[in-house]
Amino acid sequence: NYYIKDVVVRPEYQKKGIGTGFIKLAKKIVEEKGFDRFVISVNKKNENAISFYKKMGGILLSEDNNQKHFVIMCNCGEGALRNIINLRLKRRF
Repeated sequence: NYYIKDVVVRPEYQKKGIGTGFIKLAKKIVEEKGFDRFVISVNKKNENAISFYKKMGGILLSEDNNQKHFVIMCNCGEGALRNIINLRLKRRF
């Protein structure tokens, strides 16, 4: 997996496509490296970012005291979805 932490788009630049462009570029890079997903973390209090990652197809993988961790699929085939389900199950037990 690829893991991305601490991405910030300043409020005055939000809603201008920067975050969407970043996610699309991250997907492209991760796919080129031969992976089908990446994990991105966000502060639990950052509702705007949480909503954005969900809108971009992020699936909540886990959370800890301060962070929520979302997995974002690059090449979403049936096998890739099964891998996410397995990852979530492993973290719960």
